[in-house]
Amino acid sequence: MRILFSAIAAHGHCFPLLPLAAAAREAEHEVVVATGVELRAAVHAAGAEFVEAGLPVFDALEAVVSRDDRLETDDPAILGDPAIPGGLPAQQRDRVVGQLFGCVLPRRFVSDIRTLLCSRRFDLVVYETGNPGAALAAELEGVPAVRHGFGRELAGGFTAAFGAPLLELADELGVSAPADDLGTLGNTYLDVFPSSLQDPAVFALPRRIDIRASPFAESGELPEAVTARPRDRPLVYLTLGTAFGSADVLRTTARAIAEFDVDLLVSTGPRVRTETLQGLPDNVTVGSWFPQAHLIPRLDLAVHHGGAGTTLTAFAAAVPQLLLSQGADQFDNAASVVTAGAGRSIMSEDDHGHGCHGGGGVARRFGRGAGGALPGGRNGRGAGFRRCGGTTFRDVRLSRAETSRFGSVRTRRRDEPV
Repeated sequence: MRILFSAIAAHGHCFPLLPLAAAAREAEHEVVVATGVELRAAVHAAGAEFVEAGLPVFDALEAVVSRDDRLETDDPAILGDPAIPGGLPAQQRDRVVGQLFGCVLPRRFVSDIRTLLCSRRFDLVVYETGNPGAALAAELEGVPAVRHGFGRELAGGFTAAFGAPLLELADELGVSAPADDLGTLGNTYLDVFPSSLQDPAVFALPRRIDIRASPFAESGELPEAVTARPRDRPLVYLTLGTAFGSADVLRTTARAIAEFDVDLLVSTGPRVRTETLQGLPDNVTVGSWFPQAHLIPRLDLAVHHGGAGTTLTAFAAAVPQLLLSQGADQFDNAASVVTAGAGRSIMSEDDHGHGCHGGGGVARRFGRGAGGALPGGRNGRGAGFRRCGGTTFRDVRLSRAETSRFGSVRTRRRDEPV
């Protein structure tokens, strides 16, 4: 078979597709991945052919914001804020997300994917939830399509936000889109999220298939703070992912964590320059990127934004999680972690949907005095935990019995070699 995989130009949307693309390639199918140019190396690492498609997501986002004739902020600097759309007023944020994912990105993908489907015969299109334009293109060219999930994205308002613009685009193209099933557009849905934690409404989808979430990471060297043996204090990892990076949040959170007797790795991601985090304590190692799939199983704690890929990788490795949700589906992912007893979220109820884009919010909940569910012992690795709101870091450790509840996600014994 010749299979076309397609994702918007975002790591959190494309990476979940790549293990299946690699498996198809190993099964001797011809595999092409159509996505943004910044993901070319990752696609090649999966053994697939790369084809450029779509628009740079943040360029498209800034264009949507700048054209919004109902701008609800007096701050012109918002257009340059890497935290958008999370930094926008709620009503405008919903409009912007709807236009971005329901019109601007899909329209370009319809054009690019149709051109590709017309130039080469494909037997199947596999697209991720954030790329309905690929599904519309497949429908127009008569090619079967399958939607690949990347987390718990159908549980929240993600697909509802772009429903109206997407229906308008489908009508313009002459495609009949089911208004009551915009999540999958009537296609088979490959669900990577553990059944025990998935939104029950997702089980009602007529064509849903459970598949195991497989972490993907390009090859890379782990820093000495990870590989050094013996290691006598806990290893903590801090990341806000690739889309919601904020130097302010990373700096404030890193300083709070560094007060404890731990080794801390901080990944800035592509939207924050590493030099903006200079001057952190000696027990902090900063890098723009680390191979998460290989790093997370070695951790004692993952402090992160609640992105689906990071959440699922930590689930699979039975690593406790502390979540700083910033936007998108991250609040739903954080809720699933807390529900499973696999970690804690330090966002207050009134932060829901807004994220913690300034350093002050993190400091209030995470800094000295507020504590934090972190290892803080001076008597060896994992000892002496600081208490925060009645919860300690010890409380978020997972037993093998607890992690068995995660269904399709494989768990690793703490003593199992990586």
